[in-house]
Amino acid sequence: GDFLKGVPSGWIWFFTIVLSLIPAWAMQKLSGFKGSAVTVVPVLVFLAVAWGLFDQASVWVPVVAPTTGWLLAFTSSTVLRFTGEERQKRQLRKTFQNYLSANIMEEMLKNPDAMQMGGTRKEITVMFTDIRGFTTFCEKNEPETVGPVLNELLEVASEVIIRHDGTLDKYIGD
Repeated sequence: GDFLKGVPSGWIWFFTIVLSLIPAWAMQKLSGFKGSAVTVVPVLVFLAVAWGLFDQASVWVPVVAPTTGWLLAFTSSTVLRFTGEERQKRQLRKTFQNYLSANIMEEMLKNPDAMQMGGTRKEITVMFTDIRGFTTFCEKNEPETVGPVLNELLEVASEVIIRHDGTLDKYIGD
């Protein structure tokens, strides 16, 4: 006479929705380890309670739908997080690749928290240069001649600066 009792289907839908929303929220708002922990713990608690109800009170709690919903949400949230981070890294690399050396760029990508508003104190060297006779050269030549010469000079200068882990802020002048 010890028959199994079922849980109303409304509760199963509730558990499915809640367990599916937790990973979607946690994986977007928390760091990787914390997000995973906050995501895994509720499903383990749900499974433990379902087992306890079955073992102690003969209550059958269907676990397939809630855990499947959780698994799909966890997997898709993890994939979205990973692809989003990779997209951000690519964008950051693309934005700064012409201004920073590869070593500094990799350091920024490894430790984005080190980049802080307000900066940090460091001893640096600032280089100011002038191209002797450039104004006269520009006055005597057409833009189609000046442009390639200037581009070649700036390309060489940029490569040297970046090769020595320098940061290129800007080129200004006439």
